[in-house]
Amino acid sequence: MKKIIMILMASMTVSVMHGQVAKWLIPPAYNSVHMAVGADLIVTDSADTKALWSLTGRRIASTRNQIFPFVDGMAVSTTRGSGQIAGLFDVRGRFISLTNCNVAHGYPYFSDGQLLVQEGYYFRFVDTKGKIAEGKYTKAYPFSNGYASCFTYKNLLKNKNPYYLLLNTNYEQVPFSFNGKSIEDDDIDFISSVNDEGIAFIISKGKVFSFNIKDMNLSPVMANKSEADLKKQAKIEQDLSSFLLKENDSISVLYAKCGKTDIVEVRFDAFLVPLSIKNSDGEYVYKKKEKPTRTFSSPLKILEEDGAYGIYWEDQEMLPPQFDKVMTCYEDKAFVKLNGKCGVLKIYPDEELRVSINKDNPVNFRHQKFETTIRVDLPKMISANHSRIEVDPESGCDIDLPSCEKKDTEFGNYLQYKCVLNIPQTLPDEMYGDSRNQITYPVSILYDRLVSPEIPVKIKAWHHKYFNVDVNESDISIDQGVLTFVFNIQADRYPDEAVYPITASLQSDALLWDLEKLSETRYKCKVWNISEGTNNIVIQVKEQGCPPASFQFDVTYAKPAPKTSTKPAKKENIVIKKKPKPVVPVSTPTPHLDI
Repeated sequence: MKKIIMILMASMTVSVMHGQVAKWLIPPAYNSVHMAVGADLIVTDSADTKALWSLTGRRIASTRNQIFPFVDGMAVSTTRGSGQIAGLFDVRGRFISLTNCNVAHGYPYFSDGQLLVQEGYYFRFVDTKGKIAEGKYTKAYPFSNGYASCFTYKNLLKNKNPYYLLLNTNYEQVPFSFNGKSIEDDDIDFISSVNDEGIAFIISKGKVFSFNIKDMNLSPVMANKSEADLKKQAKIEQDLSSFLLKENDSISVLYAKCGKTDIVEVRFDAFLVPLSIKNSDGEYVYKKKEKPTRTFSSPLKILEEDGAYGIYWEDQEMLPPQFDKVMTCYEDKAFVKLNGKCGVLKIYPDEELRVSINKDNPVNFRHQKFETTIRVDLPKMISANHSRIEVDPESGCDIDLPSCEKKDTEFGNYLQYKCVLNIPQTLPDEMYGDSRNQITYPVSILYDRLVSPEIPVKIKAWHHKYFNVDVNESDISIDQGVLTFVFNIQADRYPDEAVYPITASLQSDALLWDLEKLSETRYKCKVWNISEGTNNIVIQVKEQGCPPASFQFDVTYAKPAPKTSTKPAKKENIVIKKKPKPVVPVSTPTPHLDI
């Protein structure tokens, strides 16, 4: 087993903060957008124009006509408001024009690689290459399970010699025979379509047969399964032109008589596909294949908050709530509505927006404000020219918007601003190496009409208090318990550094005091109620807008004592001694072990 040991040493720097990236595959400019049915394509619709897009966001086709769902890799396109077929689209967006063709039976879809169309008076079949087969039929139904039921005339010019036929996908007529005898075309009165169990029904000379495409055999339809007398085979006794009765707009029923009293009923859908058969044994409903339903799996999750919608990648926020709606997610793509228009976003969880302040170096606050820069590094897919930055104004970071520098380079894109950081009032004057020296600035990046998640940019900082306080020993006096002393404030300024106004005060719970300002850096202090022994005095010096600097002094006072027989007289005495700053413990992160 391999062990990897990572030791995290205390550091004065903080790593660059990151935010994840999304990009428009299809810009939000459309009335609707959705995945195509039957193909890995995206469909948009706007201003009466439909467009097909690849999953990489490439527009591969557009039309003002209607586009129906894809079947067998092809989609039928019809002139809007009519059943006239304009042509066919394949999954690569290539268009095949068709002329003089209309939708047949309201079914503008391929089946078994064939499309049934109506060309003038005749029905014809078109393959996926747009080639129209030679056969012409006065009646025909779409292919079903590899076969199509058709009716035509051997002499089309004079409509003579009508016959039914069952075509396979090679446009070959299926031959029928029973008990070793072929059934002639003239003897067939009806052929249905083939259902999902491979069953069709045929009427020959008034007798009803079932046809099974698995063994290509005809079986007589009887009153029940046990019946073997062919004299009781289901027959059509009425006029053959009216044996198929409409039950409703989508169901037709074939009634056939078995013997004198038994009736067989076969129900068909609108395309003559057998649905059920009913006889003395009861009713048998033919099984239908379950059409696979497409599910759109995705690691993306939709977040709704106060009527706005955002996107998560599993448990990581990718885009905060900003959309009118997130309709659906598929793989790494989100179908969204923004400002009333629809588009498609692609999420890039491995691409990042990198934000840094002060070039990731610790900030040494000498005064209330610290001038530096804030920079955002963008992946190459996002142009800096369409990006900007926002920082919460309450965070203490003020951005100089006109100073923005934007560049797109071959190595990556970035934007950078000058900014001013305001010192937090709780910032210590020592580097502890923990959260006490950490300042967080919530940053958001706006790009391509998107708002990134709030990025908490963390920096290390401390307050460099560049002044010191000392008490002049020659100016210390005590008189009947009243202390008077003078202290000086020294400032370690840079040669060209401006002079900032400061104030001084005395901090003590038990003593009364008064300060007299002798100059900007020199104060005279008078203190009452000095107790015998050690007294604590804190002198605070504060620059405007900055945390105060505290300097502690121990004041040791001895009261006067008269002369006694054993001790000489003692004058009152005072000593002021500056206390050193305590040693600051620096925290070191615990080593982390990964196994």
